[in-house]
Amino acid sequence: MPVTISNDTLKAVKVDDPSGRLAPLSRILNSEIAAGFSVDTGSCVNRCRVGKHFGFGCYSYIADTEIGRYCTFASRVSVGPFNHPVDWLSIHEFQYRNLEALCGDTIVVDEQKSAFPSIATTIGSDVWIGDNAAVRRGVRIGHGAIIGMGAVVVRDVPPYAIVVGNPGRIARYRFPPDVIEQLLELRWWELDLAALKGVDFRNIHHAIAALRERMGEIGVACIVLRNDAMATADELVAFCAGKLARFKIPRHVVFLRGEEIPTTPSGRARKFLLADIVRERLNIGKAT
Repeated sequence: MPVTISNDTLKAVKVDDPSGRLAPLSRILNSEIAAGFSVDTGSCVNRCRVGKHFGFGCYSYIADTEIGRYCTFASRVSVGPFNHPVDWLSIHEFQYRNLEALCGDTIVVDEQKSAFPSIATTIGSDVWIGDNAAVRRGVRIGHGAIIGMGAVVVRDVPPYAIVVGNPGRIARYRFPPDVIEQLLELRWWELDLAALKGVDFRNIHHAIAALRERMGEIGVACIVLRNDAMATADELVAFCAGKLARFKIPRHVVFLRGEEIPTTPSGRARKFLLADIVRERLNIGKAT
């Protein structure tokens, strides 16, 4: 559910629901934001949907954007700013906004009917945006990408690309193609912090190996929760086992076949119910 939270004081405040931190003069406006956020001084998150563990630097603005998990944006960053029409009579807002309160007169009564069309911006998980970068509205930035300081992003960015310059260009990729493919398949960012403890983050190959092993257990809950379509118990087991096979993980989760899985009157189980059983068995939190 969208929330509006403002800190109009000169001291940082702790927020309880959702849990996070708002620095002085920072705001979250009409946005859905998950727990673990930190919004620094003078920054604003407006009409966005934001995943867990989001960090936002000072004097930055982001609007109408969907953001994944474990993202960090630096200071003086602009994402999804409003675009003005370039092929109308004027670039001015008098053409689509009621300005009576501001100018004492207006030619627009119904803003919805005359609204300037707009599209949302999409940013994946594990994305870093550096100081003074700007991202044009409507751009899609893939998982794991890095936007360098001062970059101006005007087109889509592939996963794990490092973009620099004005206009933004791909300087290189964070990892070789085979590593990127494995990371996109793992979707490790769907795990909570507790599930990531003990992973050797500094060595990407060791990290992937450790995540593969853990995704054989914890990952089942994430995979199953991604689709709540109806399925029989055998179909669910086959679905999970197939996923594990792609990671070359031992099929040690086949114990699910013997579980008592809640069913509907028609005898079919919802996948999310099976995921609840997995989480309870493994004593882990909700994988969302």
